[in-house]
Amino acid sequence: MPLLPESNGTVRPLTLSRWLHLYFPLALTFLLMSGSSPIINMGIGSLPDESEKIGFAAFTIAFVICIFLYSPVFSTRDAALKFVRGRTSCRRILGFHLVVAGFGLALLLILSLTPVLDRLVLDWIMRVPASLVGPVKRSVLSFAPIPILIVIRGVFQSIHITNDTPKWIGVGTAMRFVVLAAFVFCVGVPLKMEGGVMGGLALSLGVLTETVVVVVTARLRADFIRGDHASLPPPTTREIWNFAGPLFAANAMGVFMQPLTIAIVNTAILKETSAAAFGIVKSFTWFFSSTLFAMQAMVLARADSVGNLRRLFVYAMLPVTFFTSLILVFVLFPGARNWLFAELFVIDTEEIAAFAASTLPIALALPLLMAIRAGARGLLMRAGRTGMVSYSTIIALAVLVGLLLVEPSAAKENGAVIGYACWLGVLLLETFFLLWAVTRVGLTACVTERGRRLRRTYAPAS
Repeated sequence: MPLLPESNGTVRPLTLSRWLHLYFPLALTFLLMSGSSPIINMGIGSLPDESEKIGFAAFTIAFVICIFLYSPVFSTRDAALKFVRGRTSCRRILGFHLVVAGFGLALLLILSLTPVLDRLVLDWIMRVPASLVGPVKRSVLSFAPIPILIVIRGVFQSIHITNDTPKWIGVGTAMRFVVLAAFVFCVGVPLKMEGGVMGGLALSLGVLTETVVVVVTARLRADFIRGDHASLPPPTTREIWNFAGPLFAANAMGVFMQPLTIAIVNTAILKETSAAAFGIVKSFTWFFSSTLFAMQAMVLARADSVGNLRRLFVYAMLPVTFFTSLILVFVLFPGARNWLFAELFVIDTEEIAAFAASTLPIALALPLLMAIRAGARGLLMRAGRTGMVSYSTIIALAVLVGLLLVEPSAAKENGAVIGYACWLGVLLLETFFLLWAVTRVGLTACVTERGRRLRRTYAPAS
């Protein structure tokens, strides 16, 4: 099946303005997602001392558990971008992913409301102290609506991308951030709510607000989806599973990379100092570089010709250059670096600042690596070869486990440098595998969506 043409029968060239029109809302989404946890932590920090300590611990543990339980539905937007071309296909994708979200929700409810999984999850795996079991379970329960909301949000975000109205994605994300902050500081803190519960409810209410915005604004259109290509047959359940199944696995495995990397850092002699320095550098560099993960959705939605694919990556060099230059400023100029550590992160320990300063130069490669990695994933998704994406995550996870067994930070004082280098090296290895997979499938096959994994082609409209 050929590419979906524009009305004049040609593929519409991707201009810089069209690229920015899509990139900014998606980038804002990733930026404000990264900013949600600090806002919640600030609110928990405003609670009484004892509540603050329990609240931080309960929210952190519950957040990790819930991220893992509903990580499979993070790929809903990608699947919707691939398949949704009308109301029938929209219902199919929505129904399929709601079933998947239902499994995650069921496990979440079993964990929070019954003692069935307490011994396995909270005791053996997470090693949660007995005094925290109750607060953690209540916090987990407060996350309950999120899996369902993520599915609905993802489908309608994809519709906005297809309709070339991505501004509503940005509006929804901004509204989520405002509502979350308002709930924390105007409701949670004044009422002295339990910290873990306050965090979960704030996130749930924020995601609900974002979901309402993208759903309502998408359904205001008379034609629902631009062009509404009803002649394209809706995907079968098997085709959806062939595409989404490997992404479910990749998302779930990706959750384990962070704790494994921290475990590598913690093999150093100065564990606390190394962990603190690693966390500071990772959070700072990831905050900006994560916006380049928008390239995955942009390639999936807009790389409808080799020329447009080339333009996507050329335009992506603008934020890559900007974020790399920003990191370089803090690497080269001690005054800027001291301001970053002392004023923004409030570091009053010279040793932590020194460890973080030694780690920061390694991060210069992160923005470019993120853009290439996300773009390669998007290309493989266009071709329907999501199994390759899953294999890349398996390789990355296996290498991290191997590095943990080798303990590269052992007998070293600064584990932050070793840990960050290992994490970046694993991302580099994953990126090389993804690029190799793209060459195996064929660039033309990726652009024209003729991968062998799907029985039919579902080309995104541009």
